[in-house]
Amino acid sequence: MGELLGEDCGNDEATKYWYVVMRWPYVNGATESEKFEAKSWWHDKKILVTNPTNGKQVVLAVKDWGPNVVTGRVIDVSKTAIDALDAKTDDTVSIKFADQNAELGVYASEVETEVFQWPADMETCKISRVYNYPYNNKHHTGLDISGSGEQKILASASGSVNKIVRNDVGCAYDCKTGSGNCEDHGFGNTIIIEHELKNGKKIYSMYAHLASIKPGILEGSPVIGGITKIGIMGATGYGQDNYWVKPCTDNTNPHLHFEIKDSNTLFNPKSPSGTVETIFGYSQGNPDDYGYHNPEAYINNNEIQVIKSYGSDSKSFTHWEFNNNGDKEGGELHNIGSSSVTDGIFRIDPNPEDYWIESQPLAVDANNYNAIMINMASNAPDGVGAIYFKTSDSDSYTDDKKVEFSVNTDGKFKDYSIVMGKNPNWKGTITGIRIDPSNKGTPDNKDIGFDFIRLTKISWEFNIPDNKEGWELHNIGSSSVTDGIFRIDPNPEDYWIESQQLAVNANNYNAIMINMASNAPDGVGAVYFKTSILTHILMIKKLNFQLIMMENSEIIP
Repeated sequence: MGELLGEDCGNDEATKYWYVVMRWPYVNGATESEKFEAKSWWHDKKILVTNPTNGKQVVLAVKDWGPNVVTGRVIDVSKTAIDALDAKTDDTVSIKFADQNAELGVYASEVETEVFQWPADMETCKISRVYNYPYNNKHHTGLDISGSGEQKILASASGSVNKIVRNDVGCAYDCKTGSGNCEDHGFGNTIIIEHELKNGKKIYSMYAHLASIKPGILEGSPVIGGITKIGIMGATGYGQDNYWVKPCTDNTNPHLHFEIKDSNTLFNPKSPSGTVETIFGYSQGNPDDYGYHNPEAYINNNEIQVIKSYGSDSKSFTHWEFNNNGDKEGGELHNIGSSSVTDGIFRIDPNPEDYWIESQPLAVDANNYNAIMINMASNAPDGVGAIYFKTSDSDSYTDDKKVEFSVNTDGKFKDYSIVMGKNPNWKGTITGIRIDPSNKGTPDNKDIGFDFIRLTKISWEFNIPDNKEGWELHNIGSSSVTDGIFRIDPNPEDYWIESQQLAVNANNYNAIMINMASNAPDGVGAVYFKTSILTHILMIKKLNFQLIMMENSEIIP
């Protein structure tokens, strides 16, 4: 957001305060008539403004302050819109053209949602104690899911890790006498995840008695429902690794105590400060009256929809820019001696062999991204790098999910474009990427630096029915993707298709090849583009091309 223009820019509470989001001059050298034409075209064009930290959006209109043609164009945001975006001055927002038929104001978009899923594999596990089960005049506040062997536990729905409680080793609790005061309160290793429902309500899922918590899962970590592994089923509690398999308990197997509740407390969500009714894992009466919910009623329930992308920390990551000192942006390090993020560069000092960096959990549609761009400097001796990836169907880094690339070893920063789509296993949902900058470390302890890492798209093939591969439609009546062809039925005037956000180095690509059929009457097409410097589409960033009808042509330039 730019400067506050002041109270004189409007005459009511809705428009009285205006903040400049973007201002730019008209094209130099344009004639007066061309300036007026541009002014007329831009005035009241609808713009979609998004606050990237929370996903909130408003539709605004482009305005021109002042009567003459040299006045710059301004996208303005009222205090009402600022409040709707939950933003403030100096916050960064993203801007793109809105559907010109959209209503001004808060954008009522359909957010992507999902349902709660089982946190364990129910083909090999079973419910050993149900919700509201009566026990010693108390009522069970969750589900116990039992299994044998090493059972991985997944986030039941997308959200962010709100709280982690570790097994309170050393508290010396006696399960026969009940003596000992353990901070884990019998839950052992426990994770609480915060979710946002489509109706705006926050709700929490809890996973207790874990044998271990997956490295890299921290408070604030984003998780993807049914994909992100958060730990291993266990029997921890009261500071002991095997408390819940001891003879003095009713449980004879490791199990997961799984709760869904209204707050992030370990106990009694309706009384987080504690009362005589506070019992960990149980309530004095029906758990529904204490802020708990039956997890079985939530699993696969289409009436309870969870927002897939919750908050700034759990967005579907597609790029890492390292612009904040000290922030590795969720990356995990393996066999790295030291690391730092300063002046926009992520630097690592690797150990001699078998080192890599790994992303946080992802949920990226492989159809929308088929390449990874990296700006990297390396002096590793071998000059061979590799990118491994995981998918929702194959949750491990293996050689069949790898693409190698050549690396310059002169220590200078260079752009690399690695086409991941050439690996046949790059499909479905990509859940993680791992970058091996080289096969061997640096003998003289010099570091490797990353300026950015970006998932991008460098080709669109339309081979999957009904998949437009991220393209947005403007003034298009209908569209379809069938038999490898993306077809549109445009409205009479001012229509276009627009790609998703890209990160393509112009030095590496200097042409666009299109195979297209058209019966448009004028025979003139145009390709507009945006850049990291000029982030809006202007007339100066356009290249016209002729629609030349050729028999049996493969490509129409």
